[in-house]
Amino acid sequence: MPYDAFLAWSPMENREGIFKLMQEIGISSSHSVALMIQTYFELGSYQESSRLILEFVPIDDDQRMIVKLFEGYCKIELNSLEEAKSNFQSLIESDLTHSLGYAQYFGAIICYIGLGEFEKAKKHYGKDQPNPACDIVPVFAVGGES
Repeated sequence: MPYDAFLAWSPMENREGIFKLMQEIGISSSHSVALMIQTYFELGSYQESSRLILEFVPIDDDQRMIVKLFEGYCKIELNSLEEAKSNFQSLIESDLTHSLGYAQYFGAIICYIGLGEFEKAKKHYGKDQPNPACDIVPVFAVGGES
């Protein structure tokens, strides 16, 4: 949708107003919601990002995993480490193609350290993970290819 591209290219501080207008007129999509989840996260609005995650319906597995990743990091910021740890563990188990790179491992390690589970953190640190150079956002959030 051209509206998704317009939202993606808009300055981050203007996206909320544009997104709310898109919702009012009924032209928001899964891509625009994914981009706003990312935008709210980057702006430090973790509650708002989490609220959108609850309503989110992904169009494919890649988009689902990216949003689940954001959900985990929001939970870290909101100090829900057990829930975040569960998110990251799930992503580690399900990301068989390693499309997320190191992101889910870093999230899990942060949770383990925060929860005092240092042996588990060491277990994931230094594991043979995929190349960290993969670019996870905003490309997946808006439906492009990396």
